[in-house]
Amino acid sequence: TPKRRSIGVAAPGSIRRFSPDGRHLVVFSMDQASVCLYRVNPSWGRGLAFDDFFTLDRAIRPSLSENELLCRDFCLFLADSTHMILASAFPSPTGGDSQRRGLGKWSNPRSMSSFEHLDNVTFHLISLADSTTQDRLQFPEDYILLANHGGVSLIGDRFAVCSLQHQSVLVYRVVEGKFVAMARVGHHCDLSLLHGPTAGLVMGLWHKILCFLYEQSAEKSWFHGVSRSLNNLCIHKVQFIDNHRLLLKMVPTNHLVQRSSSNEQPNNFIFV
Repeated sequence: TPKRRSIGVAAPGSIRRFSPDGRHLVVFSMDQASVCLYRVNPSWGRGLAFDDFFTLDRAIRPSLSENELLCRDFCLFLADSTHMILASAFPSPTGGDSQRRGLGKWSNPRSMSSFEHLDNVTFHLISLADSTTQDRLQFPEDYILLANHGGVSLIGDRFAVCSLQHQSVLVYRVVEGKFVAMARVGHHCDLSLLHGPTAGLVMGLWHKILCFLYEQSAEKSWFHGVSRSLNNLCIHKVQFIDNHRLLLKMVPTNHLVQRSSSNEQPNNFIFV
């Protein structure tokens, strides 16, 4: 339990979190271009300066393009604390051009056309052994909730990214310092790397949901009445349940693309 506290200590940047093993305090620089790892000073006295409590261990500066900034609200550690995942983004120059949105890497018939602003998002895999960037995941012209890890999920060495723009969930595994693609869930579902080669490319997520609900519904008339609304759902968030199952939160399309000033909560649909 804490034995004393100090108030009004000025930090050198934006304090994010401690590493899972408690060895490092993560602080983002003011210019959002680097991350500093601090160790707790075992000989801290009664001073009020930040350096009285923490000692700089290292500064990590990923390679960023012009106008690209690290997200101060995004910092994940693998379970074994060997790697850290950071996120960076900058506005896409074609974000407002709806005619060019269909040219993205993950574009499909379910891709959204209502978001006013899109970003070029990159996830950086940082080795804590030598502070080097070992791999990157790039999502050009996309809309991913980075703040407080709202658009991703991490369990063990498995990392899932929820693309709101392209209504897809991309699943990766960190293997020897690399992001290895495992599955894609959305308009096209490729589950072969998640469930084995027999799974392969299956029908789209929405088709699978409608088929499942039709088979489970006791009143077929009820299903026909709500099928259009169900087909209008959009993926909002994703979370791992275990290494082989994902929990998807889906909401109506108008809730995803509109920011309502009312306090009315939308209907949420949860699928595993």
